[in-house]
Amino acid sequence: MNIEEVDVVFKGEREKITENFSNLGTLGVFILLIVYSILLMEFKSFIEPLIILLTIPFSLVGSMLGLWITGKPLSFTALLGVISLMGIVVNNGILLIDYIKNAKKQGYTSKEACLNAVSLRFRPIMLSAITTVMGLLPLAASKSELFSPMAIALMSGLIVSTFLTMIVIPVIYMGAEQFRE
Repeated sequence: MNIEEVDVVFKGEREKITENFSNLGTLGVFILLIVYSILLMEFKSFIEPLIILLTIPFSLVGSMLGLWITGKPLSFTALLGVISLMGIVVNNGILLIDYIKNAKKQGYTSKEACLNAVSLRFRPIMLSAITTVMGLLPLAASKSELFSPMAIALMSGLIVSTFLTMIVIPVIYMGAEQFRE
């Protein structure tokens, strides 16, 4: 038996993550720039899209915390879950900022607009987050090494970012308003 021409290559998920991480990072930055541009055109403001994009680090913290608590690895599919999560959490920020802007147009102060936005948008945002988390529970509870980390990253990132978005975005918005005055 001649095995001189046979190559044995040991590759795993860690190597795939390393290999594809730079591609995902570049793509992620490109997508963030596109999202910022779209928000810039929609809100006609430089600061409001930045406030909305601040929700993304909250989701990253939540995802990493969820993976750490459950003992799941930061796998390639978990990274895909984190990237998918970015779009979901930006939506919560858009809902709040849009409502705050509309309330301000109606004559509310920044503080009143922020408080109303949180109280009136709390239920729809929470219901959206809860139904998404419930839909991901079967995947998270599965023994699949492929889908379980992705679902956990999505779920935990969404839970943490939703709660923090409801607190931090109005606070930052009011601070930005005071800075402009």
